[in-house]
Amino acid sequence: GVPVVTAPAAAPTSTTTTTSTTTTSSSSSATSTTPPPLTLAIPAVKTLYALGRGLDGFPRVLHGGLVATLLDETMGILLTTNEQHVVLAPSLAAAAADVDARREQNQRAQSGGTIDCVTASMSIRFRAPVRTPAEAVLVETKVVRSEGRRLYLTTELSADGKVCATGEAVF
Repeated sequence: GVPVVTAPAAAPTSTTTTTSTTTTSSSSSATSTTPPPLTLAIPAVKTLYALGRGLDGFPRVLHGGLVATLLDETMGILLTTNEQHVVLAPSLAAAAADVDARREQNQRAQSGGTIDCVTASMSIRFRAPVRTPAEAVLVETKVVRSEGRRLYLTTELSADGKVCATGEAVF
């Protein structure tokens, strides 16, 4: 089981678990100009957030902008967790061989940062209010596909066993 993080403060806290799988892909054409898809070693994460008081948009209901922030942050956690694996490579073996070079390239591009992905677009569907305070809000994020350097992710926020928001994003 995943430990639940509780926090008396207003700011959300989080705990993240990751799921690792091994995947391989093959190049369909040696003459293609389309870059190979990004390879991720960890295709999904689950993050628990504890929400204190003072985060409401309406009394005892989490502000919608904070719901969006939690969804976006968890997608960022997935990409940051994969920082050493977000590599243009036809396989995980090739990705592993290029880890140090890619990390150095990322750090130069971000002036010391660790990843060169940002949210290009994000859509959210609010399904139910997120009640506050909340001891545990679960956000699950996974990669659904990649095209060239673009990653397509889905994300879902649940509280008290109910899906409260879903989202899709392109990085």
